[in-house]
This record gives sequence, C-alpha cells and structure tokens, in this order.
Amino acid sequence: MFKKMMLLAGMALAVVAVAGPASASASWLNDHKAIEADETVTASGPAAFAIPGVAGASAKIHVNLEMTAGKTTGEITSFSATECLGTGGFTGLTCTTEPRNLPWTVHITAENTIEITDVELHNEYYLGAHIPANTKATTILVGDILATPDNAQTMSTLTLSNINATANGNAVTVTGDQTLSPAGTYGIEG
Repeated sequence: MFKKMMLLAGMALAVVAVAGPASASASWLNDHKAIEADETVTASGPAAFAIPGVAGASAKIHVNLEMTAGKTTGEITSFSATECLGTGGFTGLTCTTEPRNLPWTVHITAENTIEITDVELHNEYYLGAHIPANTKATTILVGDILATPDNAQTMSTLTLSNINATANGNAVTVTGDQTLSPAGTYGIEG
C-alpha cells in the first residue's frame, strides 16, 4: 500500500513539473496592471465590409468599449457610423448604419486578441436624400468580429477582421483600423 501511495505521489509531482506554474488569468490592463474597476475606452476609425464581388459599405465608426474588472469580458456599449458609402455594386450610394442588439459582448482570447460577438448592423443604401423612397438596398451584417491590437500590453490601434460574420447570408470580408482613446494606456493579457 505504501508503495502505491509513493507511486501516486510521484506521478502527481511529475504532472505538476510538466505543467509548470499556473499562469495569470486573462485580464484587461491599465498601465500594465489588471484594472480594479470597470473602465471605458473609445475606438474610432475607418471600417468596411464587403460581400466579395457583390457590394458592401465603408464608414468611420465610433464605439465605446467597457472593460469589466476581474473578468475576460466586456461590452461594446455604443456604436455610431458617419460618412457611410456603398462599395462594389453599391458604389455611388450613400448609406446609414444602425446597430442592433447592443451591448455586444467582447472576450479576451488566449492569443491576445478581442472577439466581438453577436454583432448586428443594418445598412440602408440611398440614391439621393436618406428617405424611404430613395432606398435602393439593405444589408444586414451578423456574426463575430476579431479586433487585433497593435501591442497587447499598450493598445493604440485595433485592426478589425472577420471571424464568422455574414451579410444577407453571404460570406464577407471585414477590415478597419480603430484608434483607441486614450492610446497606449490600456491593454489585454490573454
């Protein structure tokens, strides 16, 4: 019995030695330290999506990202878009973008990126004034977007890309570079 206990103890030590020390849990950072209270950062800049070979939209977007202290999650609590223009088959049209289902949940990943989940954007495209009679098309973008920081510890910009978002059921590309304010203050540790 003693030999079995020693064997089990030895196996347990081997597992601990192979696994190494436990790493710190993922967190939002302010000046390289985990935030102790919820904090908000704004992000602004160009963004676009396109149904390849068909159409899309580009705009300047502005969002508020609320980081939750002690958690790997947060929320996009506000979204607005200006200078929205149609692209591809919608070139020459202006557009409006309306966010739906705010807030959108964000998650810090082990790869030091930020996943924005359950995004839903409704775009209306117009020829002329933004009135119902001039509406030429509608797109509905739904799904998850990835935001990759330029530097995980001191984020100044986030580059947007697609995880699994679609528009009107079609695969899309998502692009954009968002500048954070304040820049270089906040970070993530996945």
